Amino acid sequence: KSSPSGGNRGSTSSSTAVAAVTASFASEVNFAFATLSDGNVIDAAFGVESNGGLKRSKTTSEIAFNAAKAAKQALLGASISSEHIKKLAVETYIRLFEIIIELHLDLENIGFIAWCVKHQKIQEKAVEEIKNVFGPLNEAIASSI
Repeated sequence: KSSPSGGNRGSTSSSTAVAAVTASFASEVNFAFATLSDGNVIDAAFGVESNGGLKRSKTTSEIAFNAAKAAKQALLGASISSEHIKKLAVETYIRLFEIIIELHLDLENIGFIAWCVKHQKIQEKAVEEIKNVFGPLNEAIASSI
């Protein structure tokens, strides 16, 4: 599909479309990363209950609160040196919540009698998956410092 000037209009419009999709995806990653670094997603992952703002609930452990704060600071610091860290962090936390959902579904399906025998194995499997999922993010953050 050539234009009267001899150029290829099809590739121009597809290039523009690809650029728009890429910009949209980058915007979505930046928004999702902001929920990690500035929002309460990491707080929830660490079990931090918030009273709003920077205050923690009295029922939240100080260790969990400080660990969540340190994780946010590490992500922010690492993201300065590499945009890839933002995408990796978003993908990692998406997978974390998928693993948690799978854990709860598996626990619901084992039944009352089998609970004593199987729940620990299911939890151990989930913890191992979480460690594996966070491995690349931990390495990326460590190498950016």
